Amino acid sequence: MVRKHYQRCKKAATADTGLYRSILGRRTVLLLTAATALLSVTGCQRALLPSNADRTQFDAYDRRRYHLPPETVLDPFGHEQPNLRERLRPDR
Repeated sequence: MVRKHYQRCKKAATADTGLYRSILGRRTVLLLTAATALLSVTGCQRALLPSNADRTQFDAYDRRRYHLPPETVLDPFGHEQPNLRERLRPDR
C-alpha cells in the first residue's frame, strides 16, 4: 500500500505540465513560432489593388466625363491625407 502511494506520488511529481513536454516538443514549438513570424513578415507586401485601378463601377465613367479629384491632399503639416471631403462631395 505504501509502495502504490509512493509510485502515484512519484508519477505525479515527474509529470510535466508544461507546453514543451506534455503536448508539443520544443522543436515543434520553435518551428511553429518561426513559421508564424515568417508569415506575419511576408504578409506585408504590395497592395492588392494598384492606386490607379477603378474602385467602383462609376470610376471609369467619372474619369471619362470629368476630372476626378486627387486621391490625397497635403495637410497643414505637409503629410498626405486621403481627400475624402472632395471625393465624397455629392455635387460634382
